[in-house]
Amino acid sequence: MTAPFITVTTSKDFISASSEGDFALIFGGLLIVIILGYFVCQNISYRRQGKDSLTEKEKIKELRQTIILLWSLCAIALIAWFQSDRGLQQLGFTLNGTTESMMAFAIVTIFCGYMIWQIFQVDKSQENKRDLLKQFETSGDFQSLRFVSKTGYWHFQAVAVTAGITEEIIFRAFAITALSLYMPIWAATIIAGSIFVISHSYQGLKGMMRTIPITIVFTILFLVTNSLIPVIILHIVVDIVAGILLWKAAQFENGLRDKQKLATTARE
Repeated sequence: MTAPFITVTTSKDFISASSEGDFALIFGGLLIVIILGYFVCQNISYRRQGKDSLTEKEKIKELRQTIILLWSLCAIALIAWFQSDRGLQQLGFTLNGTTESMMAFAIVTIFCGYMIWQIFQVDKSQENKRDLLKQFETSGDFQSLRFVSKTGYWHFQAVAVTAGITEEIIFRAFAITALSLYMPIWAATIIAGSIFVISHSYQGLKGMMRTIPITIVFTILFLVTNSLIPVIILHIVVDIVAGILLWKAAQFENGLRDKQKLATTARE
């Protein structure tokens, strides 16, 4: 498998291209890593101090900051990309009519349909909602992700759309393609994927581990199709459906608590 949008150059051409345009890619990439590194270290510090349990208002504020951070990093990546005399098509904003691409789009469509089907399945019975709540509670980070207000819920969904677009541009298209100019595609893929997983340190170790298979799927999809579009669509759908299921689980949990309070009051 060859690197997407990468052509073979001689050493002379490579040095010339690097000195003329690719400095922007290097500078942009380093700037993104530095900013991400700062926020990752901050999240680790908060967790060690036991500050990962936030109020609803604090979680909403954190989501707003996440939206600003992701779009800022995306802007840095795009500016660096355009400064290197490359366009959106080379970044992956293109549709290919190859057999591999068509198969990948079909798989994405089927998977998105399955994700949406899960939403309707949960609503079929109280038992399904109970099972959903148990699944989220087992994950270990349900309380940090749950929201009780519609404001919190819509902020979560705003982050879902933002992450689906910006994270794929930053970690898939920009990182893999830029790194592929200087190293083998497999090395670029590992480095970009590792940075993506580490950037989810705010979810804790379990959350980072759950990110690994998703990272592999998204990366393979990008490399096979040479297109960012199906990856963005899949990422957004996965995050939005996760937000809907989290909301349903939280609402079910609130309903159980209300029933317990009523039962306690009745006994008194």
